[in-house]
Amino acid sequence: MREPTDLKPLFPQERRVVNLVAEGLRDKAIAYRMNLVIGTIKRYVVGALAKTGCESRTELILWVYREMLDTEEESRL
Repeated sequence: MREPTDLKPLFPQERRVVNLVAEGLRDKAIAYRMNLVIGTIKRYVVGALAKTGCESRTELILWVYREMLDTEEESRL
C-alpha cells in the first residue's frame, strides 16, 4: 500500500461500493443492489483501489475495517 499522504478521498458512490465489497458482495450483486451496470461497479472498485493504495479487493476490505477502527478510536477521544 502507498503512504497515506498519497491517498485521495473516495467519492460517496465509491465508498458505498467499497462497503458492499467488504460485506462480501461480488460486482454483479453490487450492481443489482445499486441498480447500476457491472462496468460502473468495476470502475468504482478500480478507482477505490487507486485512491486507497490497495492492490486487491482483500486489501480494500482490510482498509475498510481499519478505517472503521480509526473512526471508533477518534470518537472515543
